[in-house]
Amino acid sequence: MRQGPHPEPGDELSLDGEGYLDAILGHIRFDNDDSPLDINIPGYEDSFVSHERVHELQVGGGKVRSIEGVRRGGDVEIGEGDGEASFFGSNLRISGAVLSYNYRVNIERDTIEEGELLVHVDGVEAAFGVSILQHGRDYTAILGDVKTTAIGTIGDVEVSHNHLDDAVVTMIENSVQNHYDLDVAAAVAEGLTGFLDSAVKDIDVEDFIRE
Repeated sequence: MRQGPHPEPGDELSLDGEGYLDAILGHIRFDNDDSPLDINIPGYEDSFVSHERVHELQVGGGKVRSIEGVRRGGDVEIGEGDGEASFFGSNLRISGAVLSYNYRVNIERDTIEEGELLVHVDGVEAAFGVSILQHGRDYTAILGDVKTTAIGTIGDVEVSHNHLDDAVVTMIENSVQNHYDLDVAAAVAEGLTGFLDSAVKDIDVEDFIRE
């Protein structure tokens, strides 16, 4: 526990916000074998024409498979929170995430191919807040909302298949790009939430409260 003088009621909390954020980021470990993600992503249907034939594309079973890293995405904010709590917040940038989907391609209701899509996403940003509460001489920190602030971009799209030609593969890749939206990015941010919650619970915020 923190030793020494403590702020009187009404005093503004003096927090080493930079150090606290670094500690949170340093505590996050994306070991996907120990902590597999199970965040659902909405599917969709699309169609396109190749070789003068209409191809119907069904994409579903979407999951956030992994998050590869996270770093600072903005300045630290410290201020008054709800009630008697103090507020700490910042913006984080997810440096990479991998999504997986199942897909099926039909022509006139006949399935010509089905397989898996792996989608690499970069640059999703999420704002998060922490409420810091004082209980007598002790302090506790509780993670608040995690909200998507930038959807980022799709990098590579990997299409597993047996005999699709290059033109159809390219159209599938383009379809995935065109259907990337805030709902998908929000699923990536949701995947980050559990890691942040564990870090906030494990790190003693009192270590970062200045005398």
